[in-house]
Amino acid sequence: MIYRKGIILIISFLTIFSLFSGCKVVPKPLNLIIVWHNHQPFYKDPVSNTYILPWVRLHGAKDYYRMPEIVSKYPDVKVTFDLSGSLIDQIKDYINGAKDRNLILSEKSADSLTVDEKFEMLQIPGGFFDINWDHILKKIPMYKSILNKREDTFKKYGSPLDKNKIVNSLTNQDYLNLQTLFNLFWLDTNYIKNDSSLSKLYNKAMNEENFTESGKKEVLDAQLNIVSKIFDEYKKLSENGQIELVTTPFAHPISALLIDFGFNSELTKQIERANKLFNEVFGFTPKGTWASECAINDGTLKLFSENSWNWTISDADNLDQLGVDTKKESLSKYIPYNADGVTTFFRDKYLSDGISFRYSGKSVDEALKDAEDTLLNLQKENKDGNLVYTIALDGENAWEYYENDGNDFLNGLYKKLLELQKEGIVRLITPSMYIKKYGKGNVVAPHKVQVLNLENADISNINSYSNLPAVEIQREFGESSWVNPTLDTWIGERQENVAWIWLKEVIEEFHKKENNLDEKTKGEVIDNLLKAEGSDWFWWYGSDQDSGNDPSFDRLFKIYLENIYKLLNDNIPGYLFGNYFPDGFPYTFESVSLEENKPLRLPLLNDGLNATIEYQNESTLINFSNAPKNIVVGVFNGRTLNPFFESQKKPSSFTMSPFPYEVESIGIPIDFEIHPKVTSSNSSEVIIDTKGLDARTLFIALASFDKNSNLVKISKPIQVRLPIKIQGEVIGELLDEEGDDNGPGTYTYPLNEIFKNKGRLFDLVSFTMLDSGENYIMQFKIGSIGGNPWNGPNGISFQILELYLDYKDGGSIKAIDEKGPMVQLNPSHGWDIALRIAGWSYGNFIALPDGKSVQGELGIQVDPQKNLITVALPKKYVNLSSSYKPYIAILSGSQDGYSPGYFRTVNVTASEWAGGGANPEAFNSSISPNVYDIFVPTGKTQQEILNSYDVKSNQLPIIPYLP
Repeated sequence: MIYRKGIILIISFLTIFSLFSGCKVVPKPLNLIIVWHNHQPFYKDPVSNTYILPWVRLHGAKDYYRMPEIVSKYPDVKVTFDLSGSLIDQIKDYINGAKDRNLILSEKSADSLTVDEKFEMLQIPGGFFDINWDHILKKIPMYKSILNKREDTFKKYGSPLDKNKIVNSLTNQDYLNLQTLFNLFWLDTNYIKNDSSLSKLYNKAMNEENFTESGKKEVLDAQLNIVSKIFDEYKKLSENGQIELVTTPFAHPISALLIDFGFNSELTKQIERANKLFNEVFGFTPKGTWASECAINDGTLKLFSENSWNWTISDADNLDQLGVDTKKESLSKYIPYNADGVTTFFRDKYLSDGISFRYSGKSVDEALKDAEDTLLNLQKENKDGNLVYTIALDGENAWEYYENDGNDFLNGLYKKLLELQKEGIVRLITPSMYIKKYGKGNVVAPHKVQVLNLENADISNINSYSNLPAVEIQREFGESSWVNPTLDTWIGERQENVAWIWLKEVIEEFHKKENNLDEKTKGEVIDNLLKAEGSDWFWWYGSDQDSGNDPSFDRLFKIYLENIYKLLNDNIPGYLFGNYFPDGFPYTFESVSLEENKPLRLPLLNDGLNATIEYQNESTLINFSNAPKNIVVGVFNGRTLNPFFESQKKPSSFTMSPFPYEVESIGIPIDFEIHPKVTSSNSSEVIIDTKGLDARTLFIALASFDKNSNLVKISKPIQVRLPIKIQGEVIGELLDEEGDDNGPGTYTYPLNEIFKNKGRLFDLVSFTMLDSGENYIMQFKIGSIGGNPWNGPNGISFQILELYLDYKDGGSIKAIDEKGPMVQLNPSHGWDIALRIAGWSYGNFIALPDGKSVQGELGIQVDPQKNLITVALPKKYVNLSSSYKPYIAILSGSQDGYSPGYFRTVNVTASEWAGGGANPEAFNSSISPNVYDIFVPTGKTQQEILNSYDVKSNQLPIIPYLP
């Protein structure tokens, strides 16, 4: 009996065990948050009450209405939209009848346009060709024809400039067609084709049939009609619970930097103004926010929480600042974290950047397959159900790079996500829905973080982010943005730092006088101040970003500051009148590269005046013939920001006029002025003693005064490049195979005409290093310099070089910015100094192994005839020793100011502005190098080295050092 009971018990146990052992934990649907961020800075010139740039109107007509309208077709899709405070404010203004400069030009009949207005329409950038060329303009026969006509005309009459001949080379019908084309194709393609009237105009453009004034009016009316419906579309979806709608602090400031400067009250004003505006338009206060540029620190989060913003977005690369090790805990970036009372969701770059950048170059099916695979792989790990994948990106900027304005992709994306939701793979959700279902996220414990300490600092003479004052404190979040785990896109370069000090000074001046102002004046000051605090001025300042129209942004920033000084009844600082950026760098300039005892003709605006410039015995000599008696030479060497000559009339107000901008400014600050010495009846000379001057920042500009003492410009600013003395003991030389600027053997150049017939632009031929006493001289011989078509201040446009030198024990093994060249350096050598050489200020860059960097300390000289780039490295940064054998690695790539690390991307297939020939598997795994040439050690091949990536382990190729 006992034996029988035992058998039954064993059988029962085995049955139960077998049932449980057969059970697997079924993964739950992966929570998926999609946030579309929409923003435009304040473009209105407050003096003329006109918008100087048209992007609110154009993106409004093309994107801001279309994006929610597409979502409305898929009722089970849940997404989140952010509309920045500045964007909401400007859309309201357009609905109430505001106009931008392009709209005013568009509304005028072509017959009544002036020469200056027609010339303005022909500008690139800034005119009526500011539209995607590859995906739109060049596919429209009429548009392409007018562009070609414009290009031919500028080649004939652009240098020297003959404005009348340029303008009159196009007919009034051409200008009417251009007005219509520009506005028509800034509408969504699907909208055009589905509208009976607009579709006829589309067909006219394709068949090169001329437009009429009435047809143009139909286009402009359609644009403004669409803009008028934007808010209603968002309201409808918000009320239906299909979207979550949020905003940013009002003028899109870098909130973390306002905190770092001690201006918490300014950020509070920005948040309160944003909430008030949002409430007026949509009838409720948002539950979350998109922090401007996701620039967050603990003080920012605390103010968000105090103002009822419960969640925000950051980037997964910033999680280490919260003490989260994503390498050890791979799923840790797929849950939100609660710091300072706010839940932060961390966007994953792979799909966010995929939609922003990569997928525009793929077929819709290929892109959606990649997105689906990414989500499926993560969903398998979602055992507890709380994992969330966050896609967060700009909602307006990507689509012009897609075919059909991204409509095929967007509709395909939503359909695919609904399929996956039906299959239980994903759950489309908003941040507030997630918090309601799963809670506020993991609580972050206080820990040591480093933040900038700017409250009492004068940073105007600091020229790199790593040298800004910082402090280590106990906090929860740290300090970062969605660009990287720093704030270096908006501060750090001297141009940015000076602008911050200008802003700091005007804020402090306002706070001193605030209590003595009447309410109306106080309100006007605050309005201008909030706009001046916007992030975009600081985004475009410096060399790390380029809008193509940076002077306009500089002048908008200055005009807001000037308005504040006027309202406070203060003197307007002279530097606000300068036609130059906050560090004194001119908006536009010519360049002359001097050699010893070789005179060059100076580029002048006055055809009747001749002048030569020559370098002699450490002095620069300018000789004039037929010069006016009252000619004067202004010299800028980085010492002051004074825009005026001593005898010059000072202006009383600032204007937002296009080039030549302020007629009272010669375009550079004037450190000192020199009047020519007469040498004969019709000749005179100026001698500039260059001993003691900084050869890296030497500009001159020539002017005279008319009989009424008004300034007459004789030249644009001229950058004077002094020769570097190339002499000394040779330390080492390297030679490379010529003609191997093909990366791993397959790379090709971009397809744009500018890269053609220029020779081997990225081909390293030789390298020589000399000891000249005060400096180490480094000479890079390139296959071809290719000229300087984009007028890079350092004398080159195409090339970017990086040099890594190991000359002592220790050092760093990481590239300056790995995302640029997309390579890693041989870890058996740690570099002790690294250089980046390129055409702009980011290409005069010294990196140190402790993470600090210095900008502008290199001497750079280019000899386009000999295809040589010569670099002088001050010895204070390097101390070579005979007891340590130095090793070096050198990379060559294609410079692109818009790409990560300034290396132009090499895609699988070449396009107009990207190289081609990348291995598809490596490219799709984001481990494909962007390097065209390297110096190769004996026994290795370049092909072998640049193909040494590992897709399985996601490892970049390893670059060796050479002795």
